[in-house]
Amino acid sequence: MDIHDKVTNIMHQLFTNPTLLDTLKSYSKESNLVLSIDLTDNTESVEVNVFKKKNKHDFIQSNLPRYKKVKKEDTKDSCSICLEEYTTSTYKRTLLCNHHFHKKCIDKWLLRCQETFIHCPICRCSYELPLDKVTTLTLV
Repeated sequence: MDIHDKVTNIMHQLFTNPTLLDTLKSYSKESNLVLSIDLTDNTESVEVNVFKKKNKHDFIQSNLPRYKKVKKEDTKDSCSICLEEYTTSTYKRTLLCNHHFHKKCIDKWLLRCQETFIHCPICRCSYELPLDKVTTLTLV
């Protein structure tokens, strides 16, 4: 069986497999799914891993540096998104690339980014959203 036939066979099995279809239906409304198929093994069975992308909001809150209340000495700086100066009554978030923004401005910006990456609006330093494994199916 050549690679084209193998891929055609796998695709047919994937979209006629009730277990996979149920999994896809249960997650498709709340998140994007990623299928990973390893074709390097020469055996007759193929493993299909199903992943879902983590929620962007949760990722921002748990993986990016925490925000801090603006200190008096920081009030001479300004946010590069809204261009307003920082005040002591606001919060700022500094990304790993050391660019800083109002917390509300950068969080809104990051939530608007593409599905698989979020990035700094200044230098485009990106953070890839991690994947959570949902299930593994073995096709024969």
